[in-house]
Amino acid sequence: MMNERTKPMLSIGMIVKNEQDKLEKCLQALQPLRDAVACELVIADTGSTDNTRAIAEKYADLVFDFPWVNDFSAARNAVMDRCNGVWYLTVDADEYLDPDITELVAFLNGKDVEKADIGYVIQRNYNTAEMVSGDYNDFFACRMVRMATGRRYAGTIHETFASSKDRTPHFFRHLVFHHDGYAWKNEADAQSKMQRNLTLLEKELEQHPNNARILLECIESSNFQPEKRNIYAHKAMNLLQSGGNVDEPIFAAPLARDACLVAVEERLPEADFWLSWTKKQFADSVFTHIDVTYALALLAHHEQRYDAVIQAAERYFAEIARFAKSSDQRELAISSLQRMTISNQRIMQLISAEAYVKLGQKENAWRQVSNWDIHGISAEVISDWVRVMTLFSGLPEAEIEVLRVFQATASEDAETESKLRHAYVSALLNLLWNERNGVGVYRRLPGILGICAAFLVETDSAVRAALLEYVTDWSEYPVPLAQAAIRAQIPLPNRFFQQPAEKLHDIIILLLQQSSHFAEQAIWQTKQAADKSLSELWFAFEMVSIALQTQKEMDASIYKKLISCFRQLADRYLHQWYNSDLLKDETKIHLLPNLHRFAWYFLRSQERLDQRDVSGCIRDLRIALEQGPNMKDMVVFLLDCIEKGDYPTAIAVASPELLELSDKVKAILSAYAPDDPMVQEIKQSEVYRKVSYLIEDSDSQWIL
Repeated sequence: MMNERTKPMLSIGMIVKNEQDKLEKCLQALQPLRDAVACELVIADTGSTDNTRAIAEKYADLVFDFPWVNDFSAARNAVMDRCNGVWYLTVDADEYLDPDITELVAFLNGKDVEKADIGYVIQRNYNTAEMVSGDYNDFFACRMVRMATGRRYAGTIHETFASSKDRTPHFFRHLVFHHDGYAWKNEADAQSKMQRNLTLLEKELEQHPNNARILLECIESSNFQPEKRNIYAHKAMNLLQSGGNVDEPIFAAPLARDACLVAVEERLPEADFWLSWTKKQFADSVFTHIDVTYALALLAHHEQRYDAVIQAAERYFAEIARFAKSSDQRELAISSLQRMTISNQRIMQLISAEAYVKLGQKENAWRQVSNWDIHGISAEVISDWVRVMTLFSGLPEAEIEVLRVFQATASEDAETESKLRHAYVSALLNLLWNERNGVGVYRRLPGILGICAAFLVETDSAVRAALLEYVTDWSEYPVPLAQAAIRAQIPLPNRFFQQPAEKLHDIIILLLQQSSHFAEQAIWQTKQAADKSLSELWFAFEMVSIALQTQKEMDASIYKKLISCFRQLADRYLHQWYNSDLLKDETKIHLLPNLHRFAWYFLRSQERLDQRDVSGCIRDLRIALEQGPNMKDMVVFLLDCIEKGDYPTAIAVASPELLELSDKVKAILSAYAPDDPMVQEIKQSEVYRKVSYLIEDSDSQWIL
């Protein structure tokens, strides 16, 4: 606490609201500065309803209430009005001061303090809540002012000290405020804060439509609203290219940069023209050298101009190196560089690698993607890397590299996957789902992921079947491998079916969502269930039942096969699962689950049909529908067949008698030429209708 009789060299001011999760870390980080320099800390609470006020009072010299009026400048100026220091420093609760305060202390205690009246510090804006080193953008933020200048804040949001032509700035080259205010925990939080900012900015823009700074902030605050983002990008370029007056023209270059990035990322037709104009108009700006060059490479990648991708990428990295060595980086006081993070640099390497591969320069491509230090990259980048690595399938070094990176993404917390591991696995599963070419590069990965990659590239059926036996834990990412096995018609091992029923049901739903041939797969799975375990029989029964409930448009012959599968599976499953006495007593059938009650009445309807009791069949089908309304499409199909006289011998399992009859009819038909009128007469007969499906659809007999 300040001695009341000591005039502080530095007043630290803050405005806070509901910041209990971050405030203490922020205030603790300020303590070394308060110990080194005569300071006071003044905090305005703008309406906290959590423990923020109590935390503030533990550290501050003064805490006071300030009713929120949707104006950040008003709140900050209220804090300044209560400060007495020679210098004023503003701090936000969602940031913390770097421990290295040497530069600031030397300034406040040295001669330079008399030569300046305003100060810029490095605000390091992190892109992740974990504040990963390397995944950030630096910005020179105007945070200090000599109190005697009388300067106060202006602007309802993204407020700053009112400009003055005679101000003398001091740039702190190493004083860093680590800020996570734009590192959202989730998208909902991000959208909420962005919308709050945009609402205030739009009011300002109505009053100052030619203000480059406000337009720049509108573009950046509409990040989650593509339509608005596009509108502001067009407004920006219309303003800049009109030749009229631009308010705060110092922001023109980053404004054009933002518009170009929007145009490329949103694939706007104006992208090429805007980029060319910006390169010429702001040729000397660092925002053009780095960010616009990044956009040029991205546009060339979209348009598959691979030579242009490589040229732009080389220029981009050269400009980054030049800027890093520059002693004058004061342009960052206008705006941060948007495409200079480690993640952006990695993206540039990835699109360069793809370009080199397309140009037949695989060695150059490999240099772009190998030996990465993945610390500091985003989950999106690791996802893209996983995809690009398929271009190096067959390269032993690539198989070693994908394993190294996979191991590097392991979480320190054994109970929770890291974000990078999750992104890696999700991207790889997507490749495996779609059986993308090149997934063999992942065959060395441990467990089911590596086995699935190896399975997809293997051509020998016996080897593929043996690979399935190597899976010891089917509970981990099983679905792509299960789908690939079913699609390849290679039986899944019994261990797969030993998973809990809920898990197997979820797998079936995922198979349904991912496969365009789910009905055919269900039919094939029925074949495999013959004389197998109850769990495998249940799996096939579930697949067929779900296919009948969900596959709305399919060939009638496939639908008939599905229904025939359902009859066969239902009969076996019910008689294995339930006591035979229960199944003989209709008064106890209500004890069964819905689908099983439906199956029971369906089976009885088919027995009646076999006996040519059509009315009894229809009655039981309607009762079955009451038990299982989800099977409505199947019942409607059956009733429609009966109404047309196409008695579901076209659906029922063929008996030996029907097979014998069909053989006799085929023998008679074979005595005539296909175009003989007698053939058509035979096909109109009652006898032919009974066995037509056995004659016309030879595949139907596999069900026996």
